[in-house]
Amino acid sequence: QALAAHQIVLTTASLTFMVTLGIASATGVLVGQAMGAKDYNLARRNGWQGIGLGAGFMVISAIFLLLFPDIILRLYTPDVEVITIAKQLLLLAAFFQLADGVQSVVTGALRGSGNTKTAAAVNLVGHWFIGLPIGLYLSFTRGLGVRGIWMGLTTGLVVVAISLLIAWKFRSRHLEGISVDPSQITF
Repeated sequence: QALAAHQIVLTTASLTFMVTLGIASATGVLVGQAMGAKDYNLARRNGWQGIGLGAGFMVISAIFLLLFPDIILRLYTPDVEVITIAKQLLLLAAFFQLADGVQSVVTGALRGSGNTKTAAAVNLVGHWFIGLPIGLYLSFTRGLGVRGIWMGLTTGLVVVAISLLIAWKFRSRHLEGISVDPSQITF
């Protein structure tokens, strides 16, 4: 039942994540185009707008997960025990929706600005060195089972999202300070 609940909630969270993944790709392209045109203020603005759009969508997703858990879960299974476990996980998934969307879109903005290493390093540390150990500890040492794994995942996602937002804030401030003489732009 725990594995079934895990799979149902993971599938549901992945569905909402796909929207922000698309927003992340579009944000990366728009930031990259603005960078190529040496319009750094537009690059910065496109990055922040993409982050806002992704965050807004994920807040709406979280609200739906919180308000309609029975309807969502019954789309997958009629098993009452699986639904009971999945409701607990869906609450955690609702909590990390914002962090998951933000980290995805910020990664796209950073890529578009030419910074690919920061997101890779932050994800490595946030998920493998923070989220996974916390999840394992809560799951096996504290006896929380699958909920402990999801708490670790949630912690990792929040750490990654906050860290990447800070990285984008510094990157976008750097972009704001760059001025370009339009006569020096060549095509």
